[in-house]
Amino acid sequence: MEYAPADSHGICLNDIKGIARENRLNLRIFIMFCGSVARILSSIANVMQFESRHGYIQNTRLITSLSEFVDAVLPIANQLGCDPRALWFRGVESSMFRLTPAIMRSINWRENISVERETQIFDDFVRRVKQSVPSQPCGNRAFCWYAMADRFGIPTRLLHWTTSPLIALYFSLWKDEVTTPTVWVLNPHALNGVTLSTQEIFKMDSEVLTEAQQCIHDDYTFGSERLPDFPIAISNCYNDEVINAHRTRYTVSGKRKFGLEDVAKDTSTPILMKIRFGRSEEFIHQLKSQLFQLGAGPQDITPGIEGISRAINFEYGL
Repeated sequence: MEYAPADSHGICLNDIKGIARENRLNLRIFIMFCGSVARILSSIANVMQFESRHGYIQNTRLITSLSEFVDAVLPIANQLGCDPRALWFRGVESSMFRLTPAIMRSINWRENISVERETQIFDDFVRRVKQSVPSQPCGNRAFCWYAMADRFGIPTRLLHWTTSPLIALYFSLWKDEVTTPTVWVLNPHALNGVTLSTQEIFKMDSEVLTEAQQCIHDDYTFGSERLPDFPIAISNCYNDEVINAHRTRYTVSGKRKFGLEDVAKDTSTPILMKIRFGRSEEFIHQLKSQLFQLGAGPQDITPGIEGISRAINFEYGL
């Protein structure tokens, strides 16, 4: 029978070896535990945090990667109380830009919208287009004409949104002077719940409108004498290759020079969020490259020769 010699304290050599093995095992477990805690803490630190601002919510820490933005869509939807598929996005090149449509940024409208002037401009647009392009698709649908005028550069009360977060991010980056890339996120159903008392979103140019929808159409179309004060969300009213590629949706403002931020101040629950990105040239170029690889580059977003030219300029660093 073999036995292990004991030291002066009565502890045998095998006991010492066993304790050492157990300690090494415990040390490995402790190191693994520390690694897991570090990963968890890092993950917690990287979760997007939000703060309330003047009528909207914004991220407290600038987004520093495309994956972080994509991962944030679900928590953003949770913050705004809706399904992620219901969100609308708008990309701008500066976080200082307000959510007001082009006509309200014009020096020609220093105060509220002039119904007479708006009527004159768009009546003239409709008359000239009918003379030049008899085959145009709008017929007598007033809001289709309004959206067409906006599409070809006439300032309107329409503000463009998209149902794609990547398309919105594209528009925040592919501008001549990008300072602070920003993507605004809107719950359009909640907006209409506030300003229309219904969460419905409908196409203003539909062939058949209910009586209530027709009243809304007539109130918000150009030249309306009953133009309301507040903006609403509507589906796209005029379709062409570019608008379809952009997955365009609209908010249409009323006569008051309110930005959507002003409307959001008075809501009981959040309807609007501002997502800010890092602004270094290296980071912006990296985001552009990633969007390019994901099929959200200039040639994908802007059909035709213009998109091809932008893509070539980016690929060749021009």
